Amino acid sequence: MDFYPRPQFEREKWLDLDGIWSFDFDDQRIGIEKKWYEAHEYSKEIKVPFVYQSGESGINSQETHDCVWYNKVITLADVEAPRILLHFGASDYYTKVWVNNQYCGDHQGGHTPFSFDISHQLAADGQVKIDVCVTDRSTDEELPRGKQNFKGKSEGIFYTGTTGIWQSVWLEFTEKEYIDSVHYKTDTITNKVTIAAKIQADDGAKLGIKIARENEVLVENVATIKNNCLNIDFEIPDFNDHHYGFWWSPEQPNLYDVEFTLLVEDRVVDRVGSYFGMRTISIEHQLICLNHMPFYTKSVLYQGYYPNSLMTAKSDEELRRDVELIKEMGFNSVRLHQKYENPRFLYWCDKLGLMVWGEAPNAYSFSPVSAEGLLQEWLQVVNRDINHPSICIWVPLNESWGIPKIKNSLEQQSFANTMYYLTKALDSTRLVLSNDGWEHTISDICTIHDYDADLERLADRYDSLESILAGPQERRIYVDGYEYQQEPMILSEFGGIAFEEAGIGEEAWGYSGASSSQEFEEKVLAILSTVQASELLQGYCYTQFNDLEQEVNGLLTMEREPKLNIASLARVNQSR
Repeated sequence: MDFYPRPQFEREKWLDLDGIWSFDFDDQRIGIEKKWYEAHEYSKEIKVPFVYQSGESGINSQETHDCVWYNKVITLADVEAPRILLHFGASDYYTKVWVNNQYCGDHQGGHTPFSFDISHQLAADGQVKIDVCVTDRSTDEELPRGKQNFKGKSEGIFYTGTTGIWQSVWLEFTEKEYIDSVHYKTDTITNKVTIAAKIQADDGAKLGIKIARENEVLVENVATIKNNCLNIDFEIPDFNDHHYGFWWSPEQPNLYDVEFTLLVEDRVVDRVGSYFGMRTISIEHQLICLNHMPFYTKSVLYQGYYPNSLMTAKSDEELRRDVELIKEMGFNSVRLHQKYENPRFLYWCDKLGLMVWGEAPNAYSFSPVSAEGLLQEWLQVVNRDINHPSICIWVPLNESWGIPKIKNSLEQQSFANTMYYLTKALDSTRLVLSNDGWEHTISDICTIHDYDADLERLADRYDSLESILAGPQERRIYVDGYEYQQEPMILSEFGGIAFEEAGIGEEAWGYSGASSSQEFEEKVLAILSTVQASELLQGYCYTQFNDLEQEVNGLLTMEREPKLNIASLARVNQSR
């Protein structure tokens, strides 16, 4: 990798394990019985963190293999660290790990990070032999898989599946005392930031905290640890003297750098680099506000698939460039769709200024198994991403996926409400939806999905509350027993106009179409202008950023080549 994989919590001592690993399919599921983690002649090689279904992996097979094995052997020379952590950014779906033939543990979930302390598994000569077994259930509708197909092939709005390791793997080295985690909570009314830190150290250890803005140190403090934690407030002086000049926003993405230093008996045992942004997202007087000022949301749907590498970006620059392109098109927001995105993408949204809707990959059916799978990963990702100032809206459920009978099912309505209230309990600083698009129960925003391509009908529909709440797409906006309570309204999916010149043929898919590049541009700009004209909407999310396999309704191709004039698109976006 060409970047540190965890930008919100950076240590200096780490080792990149991405690259070539030994690899095998285990279609007969015999690897554990035969103890492949002790000895096995691997027949293939794979480039981690790319899944075998991608070209970038070096294998590029779209056949279904729901059990795969990885192996890598390295030698740690001259490493003096009492504690060594083995990190996985994400592995889909159920992962077991052995180091030097000893079982380390397992992880369930396809999209969230996990790690193991492998200090006691190390060999005397410094050898580290890592064996990983990943099992998937590629046709199981109870798994929260998002846009991965579950029928064995890509079609419509579903794409090539992902099995195995698909985010970075690395080692990290610490002392036995270390900083476990830090969380920030900012308040633009009191001008304060609250820092909650978890520390693995005995009482009496001290945590140094240095907060800087543009290389100017604003806060420098040392506090004593008690009961493995520290909660402390700091007033940030003069941060908004020049009309919100140091609050975070898409126009001015101001960030504060933080350095944490853990001291045990005045000896530095751990150092972590981090950052935060001062900003408030709220609803005030029925208006969505960023930093207490009305904020009109101009968002684009982003599914996070990349040329030849599926859900894994090939470089940090590729992630950065996507954020830059979104901003160049005049959007101030991005809706991550059915995927927990790489933290480096969120870093660039923080750094360059792009509001983010964080959305969960959903299952397709409802059961105790699917509910637990979604809930487990959601808890982990909210914890992972809570410090990113760019994330302003949480979306745990979309279009009744995973809750298909919510219209009449009290059980599924209760689950949607649980996700809403649980998210609010974990994070009171952001807006939360119960079910994006339609069939809401309790949501902070009334969001609507509408792919009608008739401009006259669209203009009429979004001209009155009565016509909006009747619900497009033959779906009610609210289920029985719940009703509109003057929440702000956003058209959170629309457009989806298909155009392609690559000769995909009959499989090419979109919600409506254009027959030429000129017609495509005219239709995109016209539908944006029509939606902007509604006085009842406080924003929109256009579908979508780029083409994706057979779905060709992107503003860009899969290779990120524009399908229309970017400057013209930006002018329309910026006209409201």
